[in-house]
Amino acid sequence: MTVLLTNDDGFDSEGIKTLKEVFSTRHEVWIMAPVKNHSGASCCLSITNRIEVFKKGKNEYALLGTPVDCVLNALTSNVFPHRPDVVLSGINSDSNLGTDVLYSGTCGAARQASSFGVPGIALSIRNDYSGKTSQNYASLANFALENLDRLVSLCQEKYPPEEGGHYKYYLNINAPVTGPYRGVRFATLSKRHYGDTVRVLNESDERLFIDARYVGEQVKSLGDGTEDSAAVDNGMIAISMLYTEPQCYYGGGTWQDRTH
Repeated sequence: MTVLLTNDDGFDSEGIKTLKEVFSTRHEVWIMAPVKNHSGASCCLSITNRIEVFKKGKNEYALLGTPVDCVLNALTSNVFPHRPDVVLSGINSDSNLGTDVLYSGTCGAARQASSFGVPGIALSIRNDYSGKTSQNYASLANFALENLDRLVSLCQEKYPPEEGGHYKYYLNINAPVTGPYRGVRFATLSKRHYGDTVRVLNESDERLFIDARYVGEQVKSLGDGTEDSAAVDNGMIAISMLYTEPQCYYGGGTWQDRTH
């Protein structure tokens, strides 16, 4: 296969370097990743700006934009000789569990790939913040390598199947900080509470700053035991199949019926 790698940690991050090293043993690997960190970028894209691209090697580029910009340009421009068979986003340097998927640039890139007709897979490993355990990207990279065909098949067929169709799902895969893993589990999404703190600071020159800590080290996850955070807590890889297209509830009826 031809595998396109991207991420939200930046071109020089350890996670994407490990994916390149592991996947290059069996597949043709391309890279288009942001020049710098874009964590929390979600599905942000550049609409009006020209985007500078830096060639780093054969079929390897760093882009001065977001993760979604990377996928869009990789799939729709003539930078690469043809479209890849799959897009791997990551490996992110911390987990993207539960409601993290709303904010994650890693997940945003995978979703963009599936929406453009190329299977998108987001890969993340937990960071325990203690500094006592080194993150092992290779364990998750090798899992993805050994199971790539099965993972791609989970994205299921394109809708519609002709050119321009999108894949029904993109995958969000999370793993503990290091292997070996205790198994693999399909998981629902947990509800995450981040312990956000925001302070408004008034400086002496009358400038106003907001000092925000939106993601703390004491994140709490809620669920019923089937969720992704529970699986990772138990030493397992969690795979969540997320709809590529937004889902909308429609119960029928008129405005008057539904509002009385």
